[in-house]
Amino acid sequence: IIQQRHKMINNNIIDNNFSWLNGRHLTVGFSGGKDSLATCLYLKENNIKFTPVFIDTGFEHEKTIDYIYNYCVPNIVPNLVTIRNEKYFDEKSEFAGGFEQLVADMKIFPSFKTRFCTRDLKVRPLLGYLNEIRIKTLKKPINVNGIRKQESKSRSKMSMIEEKDEATTYRPIINWSEQNVIDIIRKHDI
Repeated sequence: IIQQRHKMINNNIIDNNFSWLNGRHLTVGFSGGKDSLATCLYLKENNIKFTPVFIDTGFEHEKTIDYIYNYCVPNIVPNLVTIRNEKYFDEKSEFAGGFEQLVADMKIFPSFKTRFCTRDLKVRPLLGYLNEIRIKTLKKPINVNGIRKQESKSRSKMSMIEEKDEATTYRPIINWSEQNVIDIIRKHDI
């Protein structure tokens, strides 16, 4: 049944029929990178309402933060919501908020074998936010991201739609090339 539903959904998306969204709340992970930007532009072009969400890890480059808040918010994503794991933003700590406090707390740096950074600084705050939306709207939210198959071997195996307990994951640009991403950004003079 799930495979049939995915096939139906994917055909609807190809036809630019987004009726499957059923008025559900869409969040888009917005990092300030080209893929998340292209995802937002694609949704805007198709008149799909969404809430862009920036997950603050406390370790973003200052130019990225400047670009997001001083260019993207006024021009592209005025309704940007910023979330973070407050546990690791203790103002009394001797370490900078986010990543540094997490590393100090864990007493180890993240690595390929110890992948706590993404889990604690990105996934947990996002799950909390999605849960708040679900409680508020009484509908399962849709978590949209700009992952593309071309980016890695593991991403090449991902599907456009994935049902999870907390939300439906929708990857509208999963089959796009890097050139497709550049083209939509240029189309909008960014």
